[in-house]
Formats: sequence, structure tokens, C-alpha cells
Amino acid sequence: MPRWNEWFTPRHSGNGGNCVETLITKNAVYVRNSKRPAEAPVEFTHDEWRAFIASVHDSDDYTLPG
Repeated sequence: MPRWNEWFTPRHSGNGGNCVETLITKNAVYVRNSKRPAEAPVEFTHDEWRAFIASVHDSDDYTLPG
């Protein structure tokens, strides 16, 4: 389990360097590109993050379009 207020890389990330990092705080969840940590992260409320995670877990199709 990640610690609060520390950036972490999800354990399912590969070693290819194309990862996202996540930061969970009391008020929000932030996601950033691990290759560009100085760029502004994307901010989610806790409810938005829960909905996102639930939709990924509920999905049977992980194929990206294109």
C-alpha cells in the first residue's frame, strides 16, 4: 500500500520507463508522467479516482483504440 504524500509507481508498471506516478493526499489524488515529473500533474478528487479505478477493474476490454 502506498504511503500518503509520497509519489509512487504502480506495482504493475513495467520497466520500459513509460509509467505514471501517483500521489495520494488528504484532499486529492495526482497523476503525472514519470518521464516528465516537472510538468503539472492531473488532479482527481477521491470520488473521481475511486470511479476511475472501479471502471478499470470492471472492464473486460483493456484494448486501447487506434
